[in-house]
Amino acid sequence: MAKTRLKNWPKGIKAGQLQWIGSPQRVGEERQWVSKLAFSFLSTDGQPRDSTFIVKAPWGMLPALRVGNIYREGVPGKRNRDERTVTAVVDTGLEVIAAREVPSSICKASTSFRASESCLRFQASSFQYYLPCCEIIRTLLGPNTWLANALMDPELLNEMIYGETHHGNASLVMSNVLPTSFAQAPLLQQLALLRLDAEWNNAFRQVFHDRQSIGVRTGRME
Repeated sequence: MAKTRLKNWPKGIKAGQLQWIGSPQRVGEERQWVSKLAFSFLSTDGQPRDSTFIVKAPWGMLPALRVGNIYREGVPGKRNRDERTVTAVVDTGLEVIAAREVPSSICKASTSFRASESCLRFQASSFQYYLPCCEIIRTLLGPNTWLANALMDPELLNEMIYGETHHGNASLVMSNVLPTSFAQAPLLQQLALLRLDAEWNNAFRQVFHDRQSIGVRTGRME
């Protein structure tokens, strides 16, 4: 499968490490939803520097973005050799904090860039973890391009997918304009949750409304 390339990658910059995925903003005459991505420059030995640069990407690219990935001329490379999946038992309560509180040793993106962003903080096995909210949104609510875009127009989910539950079983009827991949498991299970479970459906719709309230508070509504 071909890798997604960031079309707005700055000329002259060979590589960078993705440090943060910014909340969606509307820009340009076409009012396109985009996300500002903060990348750190890389030193000659491949380590992230403190200085960063910004690349704009369509919000629909969210499913392809991973904080920590190395990009070379806009194309994501292979995962780091020391990257691993961690199953952690949370020792302390989950806490939503302002992203500017994340130590610079963990995230190189400037505090001004993260001023209106949030993240989830928790502790497990003596380690402190910080999860950007956009990473959580991608995993739970926007795992593909259509769903990611629908987060900015949440009525689409209810208009394009109908369903009901009966004795613990869910049945879905989907518009024929949706990709055929939507009819495959485990995406069907996720769609059933997003459409039929009130808590999940509210969470899906809340992403857009929370984004609006952030914009009002920070003057970033466009």
